[in-house]
Amino acid sequence: MLLTVKSRVGNQGIDITGITVIRKDSIITFQKNNQILSLDLEKNSQYFEIDQKDNLLFIFANPENTTFNKRLTNGKRLQKYLCGLFGLYRQKMNNLCIGLNEGYARELSFVGVQFEIIKNTEKFLELDVGLSHHKVFPKKSNVEYITIDKKKLSVKGICKESVMQETASIAKLAKKNHFREIGIFDSAKKYIFKTKKKK
Repeated sequence: MLLTVKSRVGNQGIDITGITVIRKDSIITFQKNNQILSLDLEKNSQYFEIDQKDNLLFIFANPENTTFNKRLTNGKRLQKYLCGLFGLYRQKMNNLCIGLNEGYARELSFVGVQFEIIKNTEKFLELDVGLSHHKVFPKKSNVEYITIDKKKLSVKGICKESVMQETASIAKLAKKNHFREIGIFDSAKKYIFKTKKKK
């Protein structure tokens, strides 16, 4: 018996138009054309079943066919535990589907005289981050780095986590000035600068 859980996010269907979904043990694979992304549910795979209706993917709980921890035998605790997992894994699967259909992109702005992109090669980025020497940043194979100009860099990919990690790693290369807009900034974030105290 498949059981739906009272989770507002978890019970929403995931759009899988044009995507092939395959589940093998604890691993759920999403494939479109030659691009493949997978999600490992690990030990939590025993709590879930997936079902496809038209172009939507739904997640269900199957507590009758699994052995739960003694602490989770209480109905309220079980519901609370499953609600948290439902929202988490539903969002992760949705991110993978959006990545395959649309992709993810973040833009970094290099603000300041000493902040700019020097080289963009196949294997690395050479950046001027306001130091006495240039910084070399190695590239990941599953992420695309596009130089718009010397002051702007676009990071694109199908995996949201990889794109977010790469933009954060590049931004950390430059020390932030808390009083002036100088450094490497993510265009999707809002920054608040401190005001100097008047003497």
